[in-house]
Amino acid sequence: MNKPKFFVAPGYGEYLLDELHYSQAVKIGDRVETSGQGGWDDNLQIPESFADEIAQAFRNIDAKQNQSPSGGQS
Repeated sequence: MNKPKFFVAPGYGEYLLDELHYSQAVKIGDRVETSGQGGWDDNLQIPESFADEIAQAFRNIDAKQNQSPSGGQS
Protein backbone atom coordinates (compact mmCIF):
# COMPACT_ATOMS: atom_id res chain seq x y z
CA MET A 1 0.00 0.00 0.00
CA ASN A 2 1.28 3.46 -0.91
CA LYS A 3 1.89 6.03 1.80
CA PRO A 4 -0.02 9.30 1.41
CA LYS A 5 1.95 12.46 0.64
CA PHE A 6 0.39 15.77 1.67
CA PHE A 7 0.80 19.12 -0.12
CA VAL A 8 0.32 22.71 0.94
CA ALA A 9 0.94 26.01 -0.83
CA PRO A 10 4.01 27.93 0.26
CA GLY A 11 3.08 30.69 2.68
CA TYR A 12 -0.60 30.49 3.59
CA GLY A 13 -0.71 26.73 3.11
CA GLU A 14 2.06 26.27 5.65
CA TYR A 15 0.13 28.49 8.06
CA LEU A 16 -3.06 26.46 7.58
CA LEU A 17 -1.13 23.21 8.13
CA ASP A 18 0.60 24.48 11.28
CA GLU A 19 -2.41 26.20 12.84
CA LEU A 20 -5.37 24.15 11.61
CA HIS A 21 -3.77 20.83 10.55
CA TYR A 22 -5.26 21.38 7.08
CA SER A 23 -3.64 19.98 3.95
CA GLN A 24 -4.87 21.13 0.54
CA ALA A 25 -4.00 18.01 -1.40
CA VAL A 26 -2.92 14.44 -0.88
CA LYS A 27 -1.29 12.00 -3.29
CA ILE A 28 -1.80 8.27 -2.82
CA GLY A 29 -0.16 6.16 -5.47
CA ASP A 30 -0.69 8.00 -8.75
CA ARG A 31 -3.93 9.69 -7.67
CA VAL A 32 -4.07 13.28 -6.34
CA GLU A 33 -7.09 14.53 -4.42
CA THR A 34 -7.77 18.10 -3.34
CA SER A 35 -9.85 19.04 -0.35
CA GLY A 36 -11.95 22.03 0.57
CA GLN A 37 -10.28 24.58 -1.66
CA GLY A 38 -11.36 28.05 -0.64
CA GLY A 39 -11.40 31.15 -2.77
CA TRP A 40 -8.69 32.92 -0.79
CA ASP A 41 -5.52 34.37 -2.27
CA ASP A 42 -1.94 34.01 -1.04
CA ASN A 43 -2.68 36.53 1.75
CA LEU A 44 -5.79 34.61 2.90
CA GLN A 45 -7.99 37.40 1.55
CA ILE A 46 -11.34 36.48 -0.01
CA PRO A 47 -12.46 38.57 -3.01
CA GLU A 48 -15.57 40.72 -2.58
CA SER A 49 -17.19 39.32 -5.71
CA PHE A 50 -18.56 35.78 -5.42
CA ALA A 51 -17.58 35.13 -9.06
CA ASP A 52 -13.99 36.19 -8.28
CA GLU A 53 -13.98 33.96 -5.20
CA ILE A 54 -15.03 30.95 -7.30
CA ALA A 55 -12.39 31.75 -9.93
CA GLN A 56 -9.74 31.96 -7.19
CA ALA A 57 -10.83 28.60 -5.76
CA PHE A 58 -10.27 26.99 -9.17
CA ARG A 59 -6.85 28.68 -9.45
CA ASN A 60 -6.02 27.19 -6.04
CA ILE A 61 -7.04 23.72 -7.25
CA ASP A 62 -4.97 24.13 -10.40
CA ALA A 63 -1.95 25.19 -8.34
CA LYS A 64 -2.22 22.11 -6.12
CA GLN A 65 -2.53 19.77 -9.10
CA ASN A 66 0.51 21.33 -10.74
CA GLN A 67 2.47 21.21 -7.47
CA SER A 68 2.02 17.46 -7.07
CA PRO A 69 4.69 15.10 -8.43
CA SER A 70 2.23 13.76 -10.99
CA GLY A 71 2.09 17.24 -12.57
CA GLY A 72 -1.70 17.03 -12.59
CA GLN A 73 -3.94 18.18 -15.37
CA SER A 74 -6.80 20.60 -14.90
